[in-house]
Amino acid sequence: MNQQQILDELANLNPPQTEFNANAIKKALQLCDEPQHKYKVIHIAGTNGKGSTAAFLEAGLLAAGYRVGKYTSPYIHCLNECILLNQQQISDNDLANLYLELKELLKPSSIVLSSFEMLTLIMFVYFARCGIDYLVLETGLGGLDDATNVVDSQYSVITNIALEHTQWLGNSLADIARHKAGIIHHGKAVIADTTPELIAAVSARTNNYVNVLEKYNYHSDLDSSRFITRLWFASKGNDILNPIHHPRSLIYSSPTMCRLRHKSPTSISTRVCSNQFEYSKYVELGLFGYFQARNFLAAYEVLQDIGISDTMIFAAAKTVKWSGRLQLLGRYPQIIADASHNADGCKVLVQSLEEFINLADCVVIASVLRDKDRGKMLELYAKLATTLVVCNLFDQPRATPARELAKLAYGKFEQIHVYNAPLTALAAAKRMKKKFIIISGSTYLLKYFVK
Repeated sequence: MNQQQILDELANLNPPQTEFNANAIKKALQLCDEPQHKYKVIHIAGTNGKGSTAAFLEAGLLAAGYRVGKYTSPYIHCLNECILLNQQQISDNDLANLYLELKELLKPSSIVLSSFEMLTLIMFVYFARCGIDYLVLETGLGGLDDATNVVDSQYSVITNIALEHTQWLGNSLADIARHKAGIIHHGKAVIADTTPELIAAVSARTNNYVNVLEKYNYHSDLDSSRFITRLWFASKGNDILNPIHHPRSLIYSSPTMCRLRHKSPTSISTRVCSNQFEYSKYVELGLFGYFQARNFLAAYEVLQDIGISDTMIFAAAKTVKWSGRLQLLGRYPQIIADASHNADGCKVLVQSLEEFINLADCVVIASVLRDKDRGKMLELYAKLATTLVVCNLFDQPRATPARELAKLAYGKFEQIHVYNAPLTALAAAKRMKKKFIIISGSTYLLKYFVK
């Protein structure tokens, strides 16, 4: 086999599995001398926000001089995107050679791995040989039974929970929370959600946890001209001593009240803060979206606990980019790609964009997998645009056929257009002369547009 054939084989391993658990990879790791214990691990679970949180963590650790591995999924174009060493993808050569080596190692045993499990095994071995300080590790599915849940992490981060993957994780938030909290073992846990089911699940596993939404007061706004998120925050309970000045802010204080008048290129907003706290910290996030404030605060809690300075963390946060997460692809029209692949993701997409977008000025290009809450996702897209463009993904058997998705969308949009191919759909959307084009619904769709 040539190198590309080897990588194609790795990407398409699909053994028959009777159960969803990490037993197979645990046995494989034993044969590899337990590489997952040779570095410190920050393990991340959650319905949405895992990738962004991982990106903030990675940037902060690199700014402090650490050697950092990062493992995320799914990928947009190729498997290599999942395994990053100091922000550089694993090479085709290293990936192919490690696969062949580990395939041969496992051959005498009865261990059979799926593509994700094998890639996870490769990742653990690769980073052990590279000699990293920290591994920023994102779960693949759930947490408790996930192939990544074979580490004794120093930090466990859970971004949020919502109903997803119910066929594997259960039909209730309590079930979902139990799976996500399953990554917590002995280290410190950090969460960014106030859902009672998650609080209960985390509390059942540890008393050593911080909920950043309870620890910090914060305010964020979006700069649509620079496509960044601005965040002011402070630990709760701080007394107001001095007004905080920032080039873009004017703050007036009194013994009882602090009034923040924020000026931006697109808006002026006023915020009143009680005398219980002040926004003593300001950071610009390279990622766009109100939800990024929560993701950053989760990462900040970990980075600060490690001992990294605010100066380093804030400078790093400004540089963070994450492909396919509210990513600006073009200005005229403004083309925005977002990997919202479930109803909860679509909700935060809408919350981030609806204040900037007039319904009549926007078109949504969408393709959605069959196992998602397609009706709810379409209802949310209708809050951004009166025009919907749907397209087929012939290389993805789980995708909803375009005409079927159009039928589900009937009555929710003024105009619905059906096209066979994603690029044809984009060309048609551009001809509509709208100010905004939103591309969303699946990472499988984004690969046609995101480089």
